[in-house]
Formats: sequence, structure tokens, C-alpha cells
Amino acid sequence: MEQLMNLNFNSYLEWTHYLTFSKSNRQGTTPNWFKTLQQFLKSKKGQPLFGQRKEYYKEINPFLDLCSPFQTNNGIWFSQESHGHLTIGREVKKRKFDKIPTDQILVQHFLQRGINLEPTSVLLQCDKCPLNTHSNKKDNRCLMVLNKEESLQIPVKRSKISTSQSLPNQNKLRIKMPLKDIQLAHQITSENKNTSDSLEDIQVPLFQLALPSHQKSNMDSKRAFLENWFISSEQVTINNLLSIAEKIAHLNSFSVYTDGSNQDFNGCNIMGLGWVIPATNDIIHNIEFRCTMEQFPSSTKAEIMAMLTAIAVAPTNCNIEIFSDSQGAINIINNITTTSKEAKIKTNDNNMILTYAAQQIIQDLGVQISLFKVKAHSGVKFNEIADRLAQVSITSPFQDPRISINSSALNQIKTIPMWNGLVLDYSIKTVIKKFNSEIWRQKWLRQNRIRWWIHTNKAKNINWDMTWKTVHPSKISSLISSSNEASIRRFSLKLLNDELPTLSNLNKWNPSLYTTDICPFCQLEIENNIHVFTCSSQTDINPLIELKSKFIQIIIHEMANILQQELNLDSLKKKLEIYTSDFELRNQHLMEFDQICFLDIIAGIVPNSLVTLSKDILGNNKDSHLVILRSMRKFKIHLFNLWKYRCDKVIIWEKSQNIKTKDKKVGRRRFPILSTVSHDTTELRVYDDLDIEQYKGIETSYIQNNNIDYVSGDTRNSFHTAVVHAKQWLYAKFLNGVSKKGTSRFYKTN
Repeated sequence: MEQLMNLNFNSYLEWTHYLTFSKSNRQGTTPNWFKTLQQFLKSKKGQPLFGQRKEYYKEINPFLDLCSPFQTNNGIWFSQESHGHLTIGREVKKRKFDKIPTDQILVQHFLQRGINLEPTSVLLQCDKCPLNTHSNKKDNRCLMVLNKEESLQIPVKRSKISTSQSLPNQNKLRIKMPLKDIQLAHQITSENKNTSDSLEDIQVPLFQLALPSHQKSNMDSKRAFLENWFISSEQVTINNLLSIAEKIAHLNSFSVYTDGSNQDFNGCNIMGLGWVIPATNDIIHNIEFRCTMEQFPSSTKAEIMAMLTAIAVAPTNCNIEIFSDSQGAINIINNITTTSKEAKIKTNDNNMILTYAAQQIIQDLGVQISLFKVKAHSGVKFNEIADRLAQVSITSPFQDPRISINSSALNQIKTIPMWNGLVLDYSIKTVIKKFNSEIWRQKWLRQNRIRWWIHTNKAKNINWDMTWKTVHPSKISSLISSSNEASIRRFSLKLLNDELPTLSNLNKWNPSLYTTDICPFCQLEIENNIHVFTCSSQTDINPLIELKSKFIQIIIHEMANILQQELNLDSLKKKLEIYTSDFELRNQHLMEFDQICFLDIIAGIVPNSLVTLSKDILGNNKDSHLVILRSMRKFKIHLFNLWKYRCDKVIIWEKSQNIKTKDKKVGRRRFPILSTVSHDTTELRVYDDLDIEQYKGIETSYIQNNNIDYVSGDTRNSFHTAVVHAKQWLYAKFLNGVSKKGTSRFYKTN
């Protein structure tokens, strides 16, 4: 009977749900034997069966392939849940030199593939994330250990149906069970463990045993206050805050050094917060606190949360001196303290919930706050301690206790924005804008013309906001228009999207008119949007060296305009020379690698490292962004002038090849005679877009294949051998008549 029940035995499965787990034939009506069993479960005799799961391992239905030995040719797979995240791995054999306890399992880490910010059932091999603890440099696998008691076996098989048309992505490993059921299984085991250990885990802090009755009452109210405002993954976090509150309950004033951090662990950002109260005559030892938090990550948010937890443990009507190295967090708290209780605080779209919570906590406690700016990493003892406490553990980043604000405790705002049960710490307008921006960027990155040179690792190191601003620097609402501005903008967009009319593109768009894609000036390489500026025929010196020198000269000039008297020219040149030391690399195919090089900057990419360097030199983000925008604009004007010079030379070359303006406008195309059609595909090139004009008297048919993964063999460029199948299909259609409906049967004919 258990086979007809769901994961936690509280309801029965419908016939369609049963087929999902049994993988039986889904055709036909519900059989009579299933209806009979279903009626029995609905009767009074069958009702007692629900909820009786004590006898099963971890109180989970063993017939859903979670706790039963589920081993296939693809190995044994385990899943471990931590703070809402699933860590999935395949068991590997323990090596002789691996010292792993018997209660742990050595697994190879796999990641869930995500689409539109949502995880899927497809598993991809992890490339040594920070969780890697047991693989050496020669081993490309990411090996880690899981706790047996907290892990569950899950069914994973290699998909018989391809998950992608590309060869490297075919037949991916898939989790053969709904992710929500796996998360529910972990929730059941966690609840079972908490229930059995509830009496042992709940311990009264030792300091409460020796407190007088009135102080115990104060501590009870303090506990209620902390539990009302903070949500923690572990009760020990609230107990730590309560213990600190008891130690400083007799103080009228104290000082605290706070700090926060935001660290990226393979795409998952975790914020760390920490603070220290220095020892004084009233405090024997330093009092330290650290914790972590997630969702909507930023270093400023971690700094505010560190200040907020330090304020929350303070006695009522206490004077607090807060020392921080974050000017942004100081400005937000100052804005709160200078605003009257009746007035509504002015908050930007970021950290909205946290800002309102800080205002309420400060008003409820009646504390007086003084804030002081400390220079980061300047040798201040207690600031360095706070910085150390705020760092997230590299070995176990997902094991640290989490803390967050309880949004239900807010009573000063009428509405709390939520999405899929998640409280949004931004305004709804900002969240929608961020989501749409991310979706648009992901679609742009998945184009064939883009993804061959911007890989995942490279995309993480690109400052996308600055990149879009350099491509389109003027505001849409601007009342001033200029033809020169429009020309530069068109050039920038075409350069970034590989749409410049180079011979490489002209040969693809009109192969009968432009029969070659080789540069007519150097006769060495294909003329693409990068070769135009790096062609060796322009100068005897390496063109990249000249472009690099020009780029450095522009940046120095823009920084000098801002620094003026504070300018140290020799130091500035030295820093830029060190940063651009690898820009002399000549091979244009370096664009295919994961590391950003000067060729990417020529295309219009702004790397994060350049923004960071500019901020370190100028001292603030505003001047840094201004310098980069101006420098990239001047550099693109320089490239635009080179492009115009190249266009003049190409016009002369076209005349020598008898390519006239009229031919380019109407599109001169030659097609082979039907009787002499050759199926030799060795010399055929591949196109993203195919425009085939049929013979005279026949309607024009357009075949458009946008954003299709043309991968064949081991190569992975933007253009591949898909044209082989496309042209074979076209030739067949010419003989039988071209369909007016386009390409609905394009892949079916292959």
C-alpha cells in the first residue's frame, strides 16, 4: 500500500502521479485494481495507514527510490541540503591517502544547470569550486565529503534524449525525480531529527542560572526582542546575541567596530558580518560576534546588518559609538538617526527592508548612535579583527549559521514586496528592472556571434553596466541629437555585435559578390571586426602596441584632468603598464580564451579589473566611472577613424574587383544550374542567416536560423558546418518547389 502514497505518507497518489514514479505505459484509462486500492485508502480502514512512517528509515517512503539502494551504471548519487541549497555529488572510491571518517562519503561535486534563474534537473560537472577539498592540481574533478546522516540517495541517470544540439552538451545526466520531492525529503529528515533531539538541543545559557529574578525578566524580554526581529538558521545565533546582551547589560555606553564582506562561491554570493566590542574597565575580554547572510548580496548590506546586530544587543537608552570602514553604511544610519519619528525616512531602492528595520530597532531601544569612519586596512587593531570576523569560511561557506531580518515585525510600511515567497529588499520597480536586464543579457550572450568569444568565466569578469554605457553613453531622453553621435553609437553597437561590414561578414551575406573573406591588404588572415584594427599592412610596428599606447595615453589624460595637483605621473604610468603588460599578445584567437585581453577592450568590453584599478587610483566610484566613460569614448572615436580609413581603401579595392554600387544594392547572386548541382560540401561556409533568391519568376524564400547552436565535431566557433544540411535541403526544395511557409521542416529533412 505504501507504493500508492506520497513521500511523507500523508496522502495517496493519483494514477498520473503513480506513472511518474513507476515509469509505466501512460496510455489508457485508470485500471480497476488501482481504483479498488484507492477506494480502500479513502475508507475508514485505510485512513490509519496515513502518517505511520516511524518504522521506515528517516521516516521517508522507501518506494520512491530515495532511501533504497539506487545504483545504476552512472554510479550512486547523494544529495545534502544546507540552508535551502542542494549539494549533489556522485560517490567515488576512497583512495589510500584519503583520511575520511566512516560517517562521511567522498563524492564528486555536480552543479544543477539553471535556466532563467531557476534550477533544472540537468547536472553539470563542477570545475573545482571552493567546496573542493580532496583533489590535487592534476585531478580536474571537484571532490568533497558529505555527511551520511544528512545525505539521501537520489536517482540520477544519463538522459537518452539529448538536452542540446551541441555535441558537448548531449546526453546530460539528469535527476530522475522532482526537485521539490528531494527538498521535501530533506525537510522530513530535518524535522524528525529536531523532534527527537529537542530536549537535548534546547539548553538554557549558563549566565541565566546565576541572574537575579529582575535580570532574568530583562533577559526574557531581550530574547523575545531578538527573536521577533531576527530569523536564524540555528538557535545558537540568537543565544550568542543574548549572551552578549547580558554581558553589556550594565553599560551606559560602549564602542564597537563593525565590518561586512560579500564573497562569490561559484555563482552563489554569501555575505559575512562581524563586529568586536573592545575590552575596557567594565569588560574583561573583547566581545566578538560573526554570522553570515544571503539574498540580494552587497557589501553595504552586510555592513548595515553588522551595525544592526550590534545595536540590537545594546541596553535601552545606551550611547553607542560605531566605527566602520563603509561610508555608504554610515550615511544610511546617519539618515535614520537624523530623521524624526513622525517623518518617513528617505531610502533608495537598495536595502529597503533592512533600512526600515534599522529605523524601528533604533526607535524601540531609544539608543544614541555616533558613527565614525575608519580607513580600511590601515592597521587599526580592532578594525582588522572585525574584518577577519566578517570573512566567510572558504572550507565550509554553506555551513555557517545564517541570519536575516523578520519582515513581519515591520509596522511602519504598508506593503512588503515579495516574489515566490521571497521578501524583496529592493523596490518592485528595481527588481523587475534587474530581472529584465539579466534575461536580456543572457539572451544576448547566447547568440552564436557572441558566445564563441565570451564564455562563462569571462562574463563574470565583465562590468556590464559600464559596457552598456560606453556603447550608448547618451540618454534616450536627451533633447540634443547629433549625426556624429549617432555614427559613433552605430559603430560601437556593430563592433560589439560583430556586425561591421568586414569581408568576413560580406562573404557570408553575399558570397557570389564577395568570393573571399581574406584581408585584401595583408593577404594573411580573415578580415573580421578585430583584424580591421590589427592588420599588419597599416604599419611596420605591431598595431596592437600602437593601440595599447593610445589607450594608455587617453586614460592618463582623463585621470590627470581629475587628479590635477595630486597627479603622480610616474606612478600612474607604472600602474597602467603593469595592468596592460599582456596587451602585446598578437594572436587574435585569444578572444576565444576565458581571460579578458586587449582584443575584448577593442570590441567594447569593460573589465571589472579596469574599474577596480581606476577606483584605486582616483579614490571613488564616481570619478572612476567618469574616467572610463570618457576614455572608452575617445578610444572608440580613434577606432572609428581607423575604420573610415579602411572603408576608403576597400572602396578602391572593390572597384578593382568590378564590384559596383548597383551590385551591392540589388545583391548580385549567382546560382548553379540544376543539372550541375554538386553535393561536395568541403568548401561550403556556414551562415547564421541564409537569404536565398530563387530563380527568375519564382518567389523569394528566406530562411532564418537565429540563435541556433551549430556545433559539429570538436570545433566551437560562431559558424560551423550546419550549412551542409541547409544547402542540401535548399537544393531538394528547388527541385520539388520551395515551401512558402519557411523552415518549419528544416530539421526534419536532416
